[in-house]
Amino acid sequence: MKFRITAIVNYNVTSESTLVLNIHPSMRNQKLIYESFMVLGDLETVELPESGDGNRIYRSLVNGIGTLNYSYDGIVENNYKVINFQSQEEMPVSAFPRDILTYLYPSRYCQSDKLFRLANHQFGHIPNPFEQVLAITEWINKNVEYLSGST
Repeated sequence: MKFRITAIVNYNVTSESTLVLNIHPSMRNQKLIYESFMVLGDLETVELPESGDGNRIYRSLVNGIGTLNYSYDGIVENNYKVINFQSQEEMPVSAFPRDILTYLYPSRYCQSDKLFRLANHQFGHIPNPFEQVLAITEWINKNVEYLSGST
């Protein structure tokens, strides 16, 4: 399936500074068909070497006061398989691949250590782990609002 990705970011800068942007799509499990990335303003921008997570990072050294404009447009094609979850068996954490374990740690994005009791109370009665994930996703969509400026 092909997806078009567009991002336009404008900053008003009041002093010399450094911006770190993760504005490009990850290259994990997908192929880049087309991309265009433009930067306008009084700055030096370099792409940093890709890390193991597949993310592409740009660092901009802003030389002075003014407006900065970043524009990204791209098309990616991914090849994810749709798997019938009902035929899947639960996998114990001890059998998880290494690259999955990172997502189990609490972080500033998901304080899983603080949410365990709530999650167990709300979703612990659901026997199928995949159906638990679906229920959690639905609960988040109904109860969590992502707002600019909040953490």
